[in-house]
Amino acid sequence: MSFLTQLHRVQAWVNQELALTEAGENSRDAQQLRLVQKELSQMELALDPKVFLPVYPRMIVDGWDFSDPLGEALTDVWELYKGLSSARKEAQP
Repeated sequence: MSFLTQLHRVQAWVNQELALTEAGENSRDAQQLRLVQKELSQMELALDPKVFLPVYPRMIVDGWDFSDPLGEALTDVWELYKGLSSARKEAQP
């Protein structure tokens, strides 16, 4: 699955979780979800970890349950994003 496809799926999931949080239907931290939303958008614009380096992966590792499916999906997006820089380097003559 491409980075952008995965990113868009996770963005939709984060948006859904934020709506549930704001409605009081789950116990996630709304401020953290807003940060993740913002950083996912910045990653989509930059498409290069040398241009924009998000902090949300550290937040997930430090404060989220390791079995959280959203956290796992966000970590997967981060791994794909990190690989974008390598892919660009390999594509250059």
